[in-house]
Amino acid sequence: FSDDTGNTGEDGCTKCAGGKFCPNEKTTSAQIQDCPIGKYSDTGASECLQCPPGYYCDVASLSKAVMETDKRCPAGKYCEAGTSSVDDATACEAGYFCETGSSFPTPCPA
Repeated sequence: FSDDTGNTGEDGCTKCAGGKFCPNEKTTSAQIQDCPIGKYSDTGASECLQCPPGYYCDVASLSKAVMETDKRCPAGKYCEAGTSSVDDATACEAGYFCETGSSFPTPCPA
């Protein structure tokens, strides 16, 4: 994005921050939008992505870096794609286990 006129190259442009998106290549800072709860984005994104399996995206403006380090599904639960709260994570049932970051329950060995 850029708020300046007369740019002569890419060095006059700035990438949208993680957790936000620039809807098109002609975006100004006034047009930058936050990713909603349940979605995230990486730096320079033109759209927000659905929260991936194994993670939960419980805040708006969530960056990929924060999601990957702080929003892994907790042990004992699993998170399917689009999980928007740790409370929405599914508890592992008897006979299964779920390690931190699980996207599905794993059967206990026989």
